Amino acid sequence: MAPDDLMEQVNCWGWYLGCYTEVAMRCTLGRSLASLVLVSFFLLLAGCSEVYTTSRRSNEEGMRLYSEKMYNEAAGSFRDAVKQDPRDYNSQFYLGVCYDEFKQHQSAFQQYKIAIELMDALPWAKHDDDFRQVVLDTYASAVARYDDREGELNAIEKRANDNPTANNWFLLAKCHRLRGDADNAIIAYRKAAITDTWDFNIRKEAGLYLLDPLGQRNEATYYLLQAHRLNPNDLAVNTGLTRLGVNPLPAYEASDPGINPPVPQQVQPVQHVTTPRKPAGSTATLPRD
Repeated sequence: MAPDDLMEQVNCWGWYLGCYTEVAMRCTLGRSLASLVLVSFFLLLAGCSEVYTTSRRSNEEGMRLYSEKMYNEAAGSFRDAVKQDPRDYNSQFYLGVCYDEFKQHQSAFQQYKIAIELMDALPWAKHDDDFRQVVLDTYASAVARYDDREGELNAIEKRANDNPTANNWFLLAKCHRLRGDADNAIIAYRKAAITDTWDFNIRKEAGLYLLDPLGQRNEATYYLLQAHRLNPNDLAVNTGLTRLGVNPLPAYEASDPGINPPVPQQVQPVQHVTTPRKPAGSTATLPRD
């Protein structure tokens, strides 16, 4: 069994154990009840394992059908997967991608939102950084393409203000960037970076965006140096620093990336909408127009 599979089952089992331990502690019916609780717990362990296995099989079938562009059949498999295990954020996300293929964009937005919320809540999903970037990029791209009345954009902005997590600000920044609103994109990138001082992807994307197409070299240098501090081996970051005339290693050794950022230059809004590149390791295909 793969480590990730084992971790998910351990979490599921732990939830049941916690519930039944609490019941046993509160009851005073004697040893027979404790024995009944123990037997019930192990029966539930078997049920949890079966649910997880069934959900995984449905997800794998959905991925196979999705790769063959059989989107209707794939959506059915992903629905089965999340019905068996609502915590399956991978299936929740790909069900949203299928909805975008059907031009059911509001349903797709909802699925992307669920996938992000699950990844924020589940302990074993918090470090799935590559897939998180796939979800955020796809969600933002769908908003840029299909949210003509800005209802979803306004909802994302409200969530960021009501629950100011780094991921909420990061998603909002991506949406503004892809819609060509450079001023609001940079504001959201700054808030995302301040909220999570250890997020490499936020600093990398903000720095590269400030460099090209905006040409804001001072602030681009600031964020790319911070990104380099967190991951000194990223090719795009090091290339960006080289374009700025900064030798990454000496610059990192000579300056503190944690200092206050320089006063930003005047931002020139970008009028065109671009499509983000998928992160390395992505298996998602962005929905077609």
